[in-house]
Formats: sequence, structure tokens, C-alpha cells
Amino acid sequence: MHIIARVGLAIGSRAARSAIARALDLSLARADFRIVHLGVRLRARDAQLELIAFARDRLALARGMQGFQVSAARSLNRAARRTGCVFPDRYRARILATRAAMRRAIAGIDGV
Repeated sequence: MHIIARVGLAIGSRAARSAIARALDLSLARADFRIVHLGVRLRARDAQLELIAFARDRLALARGMQGFQVSAARSLNRAARRTGCVFPDRYRARILATRAAMRRAIAGIDGV
């Protein structure tokens, strides 16, 4: 799966990147959901997290992303010393059916 999640605040700082890394470490404990690649696309007012993830089924994807986003939001809010919404809308996901599609997605994330 290629997943894009919009983040409602700037995450260019070192503390924000380490907060996302902590959330990623917590999500790696799941057996049915695995994030294998993470990229951050910074924009003028906000940012996007782009993920390549494997999920056993739709429920595993939903629960895995929910856990990752909750953990990331708590860590990011703690790092920025703020409260409130971090992910303003639901993530977008698309299935990568072939290895070539996965390579193109990873190249697009790394090329940011």
C-alpha cells in the first residue's frame, strides 16, 4: 500500500522527526501491519507523510494506521509543546499491485 497522510503542522525540526521515528518504532510491534518506508514531504503550511506499508487485510490497515497516527500525534504535540489535531483528515491509500509500482512509489518518495 502507498499511503499519504496530511499533517497539519510543520514537521521540519529534529524533534518532530524523532517523534515520528518513535511512532514508527511503536507501530513495528504489530504482526499484521508493517511500515517499510517513510518519507516526509514538506510544503508551505503543512506536510505530508508518505508511507509504504504491508497489511494483512483492510482491518489490519485501518487499525495499524490508527495506532501509528495516534502515536505520532501524541509525540508531535509533545515535541511542539501544543495540543490539538495533527492529522486533519483521513489518510489516502492505494494498492501497489506490482514490484514496478512499488519501485516507482519509493522513487517518488525518495525524490522529494
